[in-house]
Amino acid sequence: MKFVFRTDAALMIGTGHVMRCLALADRLREEGHQVHFIFREHPGNLCDWVERERSYPVSRLPGIDGFQEEARQEGHAHWLGASVAMDAEQTVGAIREMAVRPDWLIVDHYAIDANWERVLRPHVERIMVIDDLADRHHDCDLLLDQTFGRLPGDYQALAPSAHTMTGSAYALLRPEFNQVRTTSLARRRSRKGVARILVGMGALDPDNVTKTVLEAIALSGFQWTVDVILAHGAPHLEVVRHWCEESSLDVAVHVSPGNIPELMAHADIGIGAAGTTSWERCCMGLPSMTLVIAENQMLVAGIMERAGAAVNLGNFRSVDPEHIATSLRNLAEDPERLTRMSLEAARMCDGLGTGRVGQRLVPEFATDKNPVWVRPARTEDIQRVFEWQSTPGMRTHCRNPSVPSFDEHVSWFKSRLSDPSCLLNIVIHKRQPAGVLRLDSLEGEENRDVYEVSLLVAPDHQRQGVGGAAIRCARRLVPYAEIKAEILDQNTGSRMLFEREGYLLGKDGLWVQNPVAETAG
Repeated sequence: MKFVFRTDAALMIGTGHVMRCLALADRLREEGHQVHFIFREHPGNLCDWVERERSYPVSRLPGIDGFQEEARQEGHAHWLGASVAMDAEQTVGAIREMAVRPDWLIVDHYAIDANWERVLRPHVERIMVIDDLADRHHDCDLLLDQTFGRLPGDYQALAPSAHTMTGSAYALLRPEFNQVRTTSLARRRSRKGVARILVGMGALDPDNVTKTVLEAIALSGFQWTVDVILAHGAPHLEVVRHWCEESSLDVAVHVSPGNIPELMAHADIGIGAAGTTSWERCCMGLPSMTLVIAENQMLVAGIMERAGAAVNLGNFRSVDPEHIATSLRNLAEDPERLTRMSLEAARMCDGLGTGRVGQRLVPEFATDKNPVWVRPARTEDIQRVFEWQSTPGMRTHCRNPSVPSFDEHVSWFKSRLSDPSCLLNIVIHKRQPAGVLRLDSLEGEENRDVYEVSLLVAPDHQRQGVGGAAIRCARRLVPYAEIKAEILDQNTGSRMLFEREGYLLGKDGLWVQNPVAETAG
């Protein structure tokens, strides 16, 4: 399939839109699809980097003189650097130059709305919108808002024709974050004090908030190791480097590093902007202090603080280094709070959003030709799953064939939802809940995730190929993990099903499927 992304990066916009699109693009390309980007050449754009370092074809729209000042004064309306109508026509022109009509146009841009999307409709098969503001109308087929706590109803009036994916379970993170997650969470469970601080105020950080945070760390009086993340194009990079050279702090400045997940895994506290990297820190279980550096970040900063995953320091323009230093000292001297924050952060985001979104864009199919995908389970699924479990014969081949009481089921279900090591999913078939797919993290080798898979197909969706499609969904959700299944000898149906899907019987009596990379190799 052919996917085209329309998004932008710039000094005033930042790089978050492009980076989350790249995470999804990488997953789509790994699964064999074509990907193309359309960018406008604003100051601070990533056109060359995306072409050279990430090997994606890029169509370039002309930048607009004075764009930076317009964006600063006028907000989202001028983030295109052109009128919406002009940008739409230029985007149509870029698409017409492509050899293949796009199957999906994926839009991630605060200045684009239904008016723009209606112009593009005749030139693409389908449109997906990535949004996190819920403040404008959209004409799209699929809408993603990765804000924690966001609900589909928030877009009911804004995008009435769209199927929605909402919540941080759909956060678009690179796969490395989930791959390092198990190690990161294990390290935090054995943490003994604070030794390392990670500072990331956005890749470009045009207001040099990084320097303010470093001054605060120096004022705290602690001699921590500090890691700073900035991009090559950050306008204040040399100023930060010079400050670090003159400071007594043990500071390392990492410029466009490729090991951000590892840096987060080894940090004890993160100080960063409340943008898209918030979900990266959550995935790593990294207790955070957040600063709001753009108006649209206020919502995320407040949500994370209320969830107990972060300390909201407020707007960067009204916060001085002494306040940051005091908050940092208070947090560092409260190990129990750090432990609670780590757990709550990990519960907010598991880092598997690209897999979930990828399944909606390119679903699996049951033998009846209907699409199948999985979504995260929710508390409203409790009654439905209990009814499935209570159907005669459904638990015959379970480890515990006894049907639980409703209270026992509720307790178990809620415990699975709150456990960061469990991926509890609802299988969707014919756009209806059709079963349960559970992946439980097991102790694996170093730098290797291992999951045990459990599957239940609802009575009225059996014998339609839903089970096989769900097993393929599991593989796509965690492509870099080893997946195991325990199947009782008398359960010949399940044994045949898993064998058809590429599982092999291991020496330990479990059925095993190796990671995608090993299978391909």
